[in-house]
Amino acid sequence: GNNRNMQPPPPIRSHVTSGLKNWRLVVKEINGSIYKLICCQGGGARSNNFCGIDGPPTAIPRVENTKNDNGEIIQWSHLLYDVVADPFEMNPIQNVRQDLVMQLRPLLPMGWCPT
Repeated sequence: GNNRNMQPPPPIRSHVTSGLKNWRLVVKEINGSIYKLICCQGGGARSNNFCGIDGPPTAIPRVENTKNDNGEIIQWSHLLYDVVADPFEMNPIQNVRQDLVMQLRPLLPMGWCPT
């Protein structure tokens, strides 16, 4: 066969990012599971409201404060899910898997959930 005109397949993305308003997320396969890190600017300490998005009562984010270049404190909230083990995203794991959070954070758009 003559395959001179065959185009190579498009490259496979290593991760996917998305976002809306004050939140961003990254999804990536790591060691056979798929993890989703959701980060938003602002609080989210109410039990079923994560940065203005209603969710299950288990969706209590980890909240951190950082300072911007002007010295102002910016609050960031994040949730981490294993979407293979927890397809309905009912049980966030960010408090027990901060190693994964730190691996995924740099993949978020620049300036989101800084470390």
